[in-house]
Amino acid sequence: MLPVMVLVEEGKVDTAIAGFGQLGKQLKAFTAREKFTGKSGQLFVFPTSDTSASYILLVGLGKRDKLTPYTFRKYVASAASVAQKKHIETLAVVMPQTSFGDEATAQMIAEAVVLGTYRFTNYKSKESQKDHTEIITVTFVTSAKQINAVQKGVDQAVLTSQ
Repeated sequence: MLPVMVLVEEGKVDTAIAGFGQLGKQLKAFTAREKFTGKSGQLFVFPTSDTSASYILLVGLGKRDKLTPYTFRKYVASAASVAQKKHIETLAVVMPQTSFGDEATAQMIAEAVVLGTYRFTNYKSKESQKDHTEIITVTFVTSAKQINAVQKGVDQAVLTSQ
């Protein structure tokens, strides 16, 4: 099953979930009840009954002017780690609009997923590794005009992560 990760700027929760239709209405009610506002580091895991997306992960990025590449990677890495703990192998990320630009944003997301799910297992027994799930696929949900920049960012992340 595929969890969808939505990166939310503080105060823009309604905008981030607007495209989810009926599911968006449920998300809006749950985020209000759980007091998810998009503050820095907030992480909200919303289980769905949808057969294609088992969870929606909302990640709070905080205020746009306070967001740094370091904090951005940290928040995305924590969400990827949560997905991994739920034994998810495929992750869809809704591309956020950041001041970093599409290419850099995609690169940071890809790097954060690699870093957030890394485990050093050389000296661990096979038994202790059984519970480990690798995130194999990350799909970027983006507009047609962003595709080239996203691909360049992901390609750069692959080079730097090897």
